[in-house]
Amino acid sequence: MKTKSIASLAAATAVSVLLLSGCSAVGNAVKTVTNEQTKVQACKTISSSLTTFGTDLSSISSTLASDPKGASAKISTEAAKFQKSADSLTNPAVKKAAEKTATSINSFSKSLSALATSPSTANDTKLQSSLTALESSMTSIETSCK
Repeated sequence: MKTKSIASLAAATAVSVLLLSGCSAVGNAVKTVTNEQTKVQACKTISSSLTTFGTDLSSISSTLASDPKGASAKISTEAAKFQKSADSLTNPAVKKAAEKTATSINSFSKSLSALATSPSTANDTKLQSSLTALESSMTSIETSCK
């Protein structure tokens, strides 16, 4: 595997983990009175999923260099778990942000899989772009939950 790819992936993953730690601040969310899930409820649900994803991503990142295919498979599993959590939301604003994040996690997972499968032909730019989109989507959740 290209050393540059592993180094940039490890750095980008570390940044993502740090960003995820900020997503647990949902205490400022304002309750809405509707038949739907309240904003607070939705934010707590998705915040819990983000925290779990962040913890798991941190653990997985430690195996990227030694087992990129295994790490890729684990991130794919985590992407499916997050998608399930996003699908369970009924609050429209939070659900929209969570679905954007789920799409970004899936894109990151596919980019990482391509890198793990064929490191010599993998597109580093695509991987970096998927991480940037993931970071942006996590910010959207934070914004939705304020």
